[in-house]
Amino acid sequence: MYNHENNAFLNTTTNVETIGSPGLTDTTEFNVAPRIDIGATYAMFPGRFTINAGIGLRPFNYTHTATRYSRGSTHSTQTTTVLDSNGREISRDVILVGNPTTDIVTDRITRADAWSAFTLNAIGGFRFNFSENMAVDMAAAGGAPSGTFTLNLANVRVLFTLKF
Repeated sequence: MYNHENNAFLNTTTNVETIGSPGLTDTTEFNVAPRIDIGATYAMFPGRFTINAGIGLRPFNYTHTATRYSRGSTHSTQTTTVLDSNGREISRDVILVGNPTTDIVTDRITRADAWSAFTLNAIGGFRFNFSENMAVDMAAAGGAPSGTFTLNLANVRVLFTLKF
């Protein structure tokens, strides 16, 4: 680099730009999971304490996933531009990076289907009214996705209601 103004015209800037086509990945997912829920409520002490119970049935769960991989090219172009100190172009070289006779373009599609069997969930809980404006709801659920019924107390839900 020349810092003196008499030699500034000897300064050059070189820009190298490489452009390639990495390709495209596109995933489509389709899911069908019908569900039937049935519930009941019993007012043990009307206006004060109510017991709730219900079951949820899912006869099946189907998921279809299709993924498309599309590659543009294994090659890229490289452009080298040399500019003088005033920003004018002195030279430009464009080259193909890769062997032009062996461009390997691979497209592929993968498909995956997943089926889940019948599942059953049971939900139980209560509602306690402290007054007309204040209540607490609690619900716990358990299910049988793998053939054995499991009650998961870590998923207990509590809702405090305050009306004003």
